[in-house]
Amino acid sequence: LIQDCVNNGAVSTTEGTSSIGGIIGTIDGDSGINATILKCINYGNIINPTADSSTVNPAGGITGQNGSANIEGCINYGKVSASHAAGGITGKMYGNGIIKASWNDGDITSEAASVDPGSFSSVGTGGIAGYVDESSIIGSYNTGSVTTGYSNAGGILGTARRSTTVIASYNTGNTGSAEYAGGIAGAYDETRSNEPSSVSVCYSSGSISADNAYGIMANPYEGSAFTGCVTTYDKTLPDGFTGAENVSSINWDEAMSAMNSELDEYGISFVRGSGDAPLEIVF
Repeated sequence: LIQDCVNNGAVSTTEGTSSIGGIIGTIDGDSGINATILKCINYGNIINPTADSSTVNPAGGITGQNGSANIEGCINYGKVSASHAAGGITGKMYGNGIIKASWNDGDITSEAASVDPGSFSSVGTGGIAGYVDESSIIGSYNTGSVTTGYSNAGGILGTARRSTTVIASYNTGNTGSAEYAGGIAGAYDETRSNEPSSVSVCYSSGSISADNAYGIMANPYEGSAFTGCVTTYDKTLPDGFTGAENVSSINWDEAMSAMNSELDEYGISFVRGSGDAPLEIVF
């Protein structure tokens, strides 16, 4: 258990040789570590450049990589920047990892304009997580901007693979990408074996800029399911996908009620917020 930790300092590397985070660099579930990171806060800027486009080294406000850990009630206020994989809470998550009741308010960027195709499996830029493989994001929200010079930017997650789920989460930050950008999720991993993902009762109200821009997800894997999602962007999902509606503005009282119905089993709930966050999580 890692609890109530606060980082106020900048964390950076000169050559991008490892994963870095405001609290922890890497939690590797493959090594038998199933940790919980609880109520930690990062204020520092997290900068992980990589000169070589064949190398992807993630950066996140709380962890660089999260393998199988539960991250709960954590907040990032710092800027996070990496070459290809960056997230407000974690840069890369896999192994049935969970992020719950967490918030990003920092600006998230991936700097590289191109990437070695062999490294695509870790590429993604997201307000909560950059690249997510067979893991879940629950009751979390992003109010920071998310941009990448390459592809796969999302207000909550950048790239999804293998049964990734997003439940009752929202984004008010702006997202931008050269190719795919979505208000909740960017795209699926096109280079590896995959399974459908699901996004349920999620809300997005930020602006979106990309060649392929959608209010919920720009490039879902076939069979992915969307339920009860709402966005202010005029294009909700690509052709062939349903489960999202476009509105001129989000009624946050209605959104709070709908998301809290989904979150009841997890013991968390949203309340009306202040400042940049229309809703805040009670954890």
